[in-house]
Amino acid sequence: MGTKGLIRLLIVLAIAGVIAVIAKFAGSDTGVSTVESKTTNQRTKVFADFPINDVAAVKIQSKDEALNILKKDGQWVINEREDFPAQEDRVLDLLKQMWSVKITQVVPNGAAHLARLELSDPASGKEGETATVLTFSDAEGKELTSIALGKIQVTTSSQPNPYTGGASTTDAGRYVKPGGKNSVYLVDTPFKEAAGVDPTEWITRDFFKVERHESVALDTGNPKEDWKLERGDLPKPFDLVDAKKGENLDTAKISTIKSAFVSPTFTDIYVGDEKPKTDAATLTLTSFDKLTYTVSVGEKDEENNRPLAFTVKGDFSEKREVGEEESEDDKKSLDARFEKLTTERKEKLAQEQALSKGRVFKVRSSIIDPYLTKRADLLIPPPEPETPPGVDIPGIKPPPVPPAAVPGAPVGQ
Repeated sequence: MGTKGLIRLLIVLAIAGVIAVIAKFAGSDTGVSTVESKTTNQRTKVFADFPINDVAAVKIQSKDEALNILKKDGQWVINEREDFPAQEDRVLDLLKQMWSVKITQVVPNGAAHLARLELSDPASGKEGETATVLTFSDAEGKELTSIALGKIQVTTSSQPNPYTGGASTTDAGRYVKPGGKNSVYLVDTPFKEAAGVDPTEWITRDFFKVERHESVALDTGNPKEDWKLERGDLPKPFDLVDAKKGENLDTAKISTIKSAFVSPTFTDIYVGDEKPKTDAATLTLTSFDKLTYTVSVGEKDEENNRPLAFTVKGDFSEKREVGEEESEDDKKSLDARFEKLTTERKEKLAQEQALSKGRVFKVRSSIIDPYLTKRADLLIPPPEPETPPGVDIPGIKPPPVPPAAVPGAPVGQ
């Protein structure tokens, strides 16, 4: 290579070096520079070795609140809700995201931008500038690692937002600061759900469920309002137990009660001193699966919620009654089916008993009210008594009295 060619090569290399420096440090208005990478798989992980299998506790700390998700006896639970089970899939998704989250951009001199990127310490930072800090610990309570989640990066597209009328936006990532480091990164995951400190967003929605109703009874403490419906077999309609003369069930009015608590839901769990009484009424439900549910409810609050507590008991036969003319093949098949059903019912009983554990649930009143119907309102109203002509009964308009016959008038005219 000649002297001129060498000089040209040196000039090209110098220009390339200047461009690289400008690209690295000039950045955008956020002071962020892009990490060199050709594919997403080549990006660097935030945590080189996130201890996903050792995590037994997750603490989510915002400026004003904290949430503790703990692993007890192999199950994830919410400490702030009396160890009620957490949504396991959501917890595991969070851990997987932490294990795989990758850096897309690096913030030069990141410590100087903490407030602007909402990464200030929750304990001392100003409102609107603080991070949500996630701390991961092992079963002995030893801290494994932590990360501060800051401002979410939003990208704007040319497409209009059908709801607001402005441009559509997308959550593209989030600014984070790993614990023990001064480095600040923009990562490829927004972690919107991970930053939630509301326990109701994390608790599982598993609840009790009553199926194949055999009887339903209401006890309010007032015998005139109480009732019990019962049937001898599943296809048969309900009868009113101890029905008095003239008391006939209105099948339309009991249609809802026939499916009481087939799929109930709750919105939250009362804890500590917040627990209200559940002594307004008690519903007792039995099923043909040999399960008995006692559901006690309290008074309605200003937001149309009611407190609800429940217990469940089972009374299962350990052996099947063998028919007189069963063949050996029939016996094996029926025994296997009986054992399977008994196992399923015992598992259901154990799960629902674990959920109840003296807890008081917040339930929308609309779920409970149809089952608190008074006895008289379940019955076909008695027919109105006929009033003889000319007799005045208060509240009933008597029929008109026919005019007297005129002497000598033609009959039938």
